[in-house]
Amino acid sequence: MAMTRLQQEVWPAGRCAGCGACVAACAKGVLRWSDEQHPTLEERRKALGLSRLKLRTCEVCEKLCESACPRLGSAPKLEPRLVCSARAIGALAGGTANDVIRAVVVAARVSDLIDGAVLLDYDPWKLEPVARVA
Repeated sequence: MAMTRLQQEVWPAGRCAGCGACVAACAKGVLRWSDEQHPTLEERRKALGLSRLKLRTCEVCEKLCESACPRLGSAPKLEPRLVCSARAIGALAGGTANDVIRAVVVAARVSDLIDGAVLLDYDPWKLEPVARVA
């Protein structure tokens, strides 16, 4: 089976950011989230007569997962057009990571610093990452 660069350079080294970009970009839909700290490559089989053959899905793929991964260095570096800061007045109510992100995005939107934001969220029904516009 052909190994992807994610399996060789990112996952075993513990460099996975957990962003879900590779799972969202997988053209074959074989990358899945697991209990590990990174996605796993789902093994697929096809029945031919009485034989069950293991499919080599990544061999004939464009490998969009590799181009989407920020840890491989193939993703283009985005330069910020404007750097600004925002902070909440007082302590945040929830204390989870999403509360902090939500507070920063809301403060930036209220101050007319941004028009909106594209956020990576998790769909609890499909168990997959999804992009949302805020």
